[in-house]
Amino acid sequence: MGGGIQLDPNGYYFLNTHAAELETDRLRESLIELRDCFPHMRIVLEVHEAAITSVHYLRELGKLLNQLRIELAYDDFGAGQARLIELFEVPPTYLKFDLGLVRGLENASAVHRASVKALVNMVHDLDVVALAEGVETRAQADVCREIGFDMAQG
Repeated sequence: MGGGIQLDPNGYYFLNTHAAELETDRLRESLIELRDCFPHMRIVLEVHEAAITSVHYLRELGKLLNQLRIELAYDDFGAGQARLIELFEVPPTYLKFDLGLVRGLENASAVHRASVKALVNMVHDLDVVALAEGVETRAQADVCREIGFDMAQG
């Protein structure tokens, strides 16, 4: 893991996971090794919305991540069935709104914009950072800022 990579110690590093990785001992070992290699890096583990099926498991994962100073992000929120119970019971640091909810916001109806804004406000009420995925133009970035997103990703 430590071979030849030059990383900005002040950057954010979002790591995607696959559902099959989540409940294995190897994930734990990899996260410990990653933290040992990069002790000061701001690391965020992304868990896909569809992989979030157990509040108990998420609590255990959250404990491990807290011990390792690794933050948690739920990825692709709104792509399928939103796992609201898990969001309320084990809030992540970041909630990444799926590009399906974000794409076209600059031309969306008032109802669509208001609905996304309501979701962003709900996320803020949980002290979770709202991140818009799929932002590729200034117009999209402006609308996301207007709606209240905290961060955006292209």
